[in-house]
Amino acid sequence: GYHSRARGPYAGNPGLGFAVPWCVVDSILPRLRAGDVLKAGFLGISPQETPTGIEVANVTEANSRGEPTGAKQGGVAKGDVILAIDGKTVRTQLELLAALADRASGGKIVLRVRRGETELDLPVTLHDL
Repeated sequence: GYHSRARGPYAGNPGLGFAVPWCVVDSILPRLRAGDVLKAGFLGISPQETPTGIEVANVTEANSRGEPTGAKQGGVAKGDVILAIDGKTVRTQLELLAALADRASGGKIVLRVRRGETELDLPVTLHDL
């Protein structure tokens, strides 16, 4: 294992560093200055990549406090294929995560899905986990 003879504030530091991209900091800074408590937004789905896109494998019924998830309230259904978030196309789970990464609890999004042969725009309010 890792062993260090360092003393003081750097004792045991194996040289790992963590950074937050400025674009993320810049997007939340106004809310922090206003004194908002930031909680990550939770959509409430289990996504699965398929050849046709990101399919909703499951919709979570409730968050940890028993409240309905945003996906449940917004009408997202198992089998829906996610096409876009707020007009921005998403094709992979990584793009889906990136599109939701800076969204806080209480934030609103428009989720474009394909259900069968029909495309729907579903307004969804994100909640916390």
